[in-house]
Amino acid sequence: LLLALLVGIVILRRGRLRLYDIGVIGHHLPAGILFTLSFWGAAQAVHAISGLIHYGEIRLSPVWESLGLNFMIGQILAQLIGNALFEEIAYRGFLFPQLYLKAEEQIRHPWRRLLTALVLSQAAFALAHIPNRIYRGMTPEMIALDLGLLFVWGVCYTIMYWRTDNLFVVVGAHTMGNAPTTLFATAPFLAGDGETVLIYLMI
Repeated sequence: LLLALLVGIVILRRGRLRLYDIGVIGHHLPAGILFTLSFWGAAQAVHAISGLIHYGEIRLSPVWESLGLNFMIGQILAQLIGNALFEEIAYRGFLFPQLYLKAEEQIRHPWRRLLTALVLSQAAFALAHIPNRIYRGMTPEMIALDLGLLFVWGVCYTIMYWRTDNLFVVVGAHTMGNAPTTLFATAPFLAGDGETVLIYLMI
């Protein structure tokens, strides 16, 4: 619902923009899907090899049994067509380029304008997570650290979008970062938060 309101009312109707203008381009979808599957597959290969070295065998990650197939698939879909898609459209597809264009009169130098748009848009991306972090019971110190990390990830996603010109590629990477969905039992240092760290290192 939030995604529909953002895209349908705020961006397309009131902003008078097209889906193309915010990076939602139909013929880019196949490349985005291929990237996401390849990216996920590469991560699984790393986990399978590390698990083989540590345990002496390749076996299914226990989370697939404890949480269940439906939960794991639902987790991915919630990111692909929900959270990750919403945030990429809002902060990379819409806010970043619009800030760049709006700053044209105030900042003539293109690289300075680009940097300003990058910092402001990704600061907004990070700050938007504050209510969620408070709800999760984080301390102010933990929130401050988390916001810094979110800003860095936002910058990485923006650069990825800028370099690939494919928002669906970034949605795929964002999805894997939020929901790594590791298929195989991996070495302890790559388990838990290590799964997400691996994804970000691969980005």
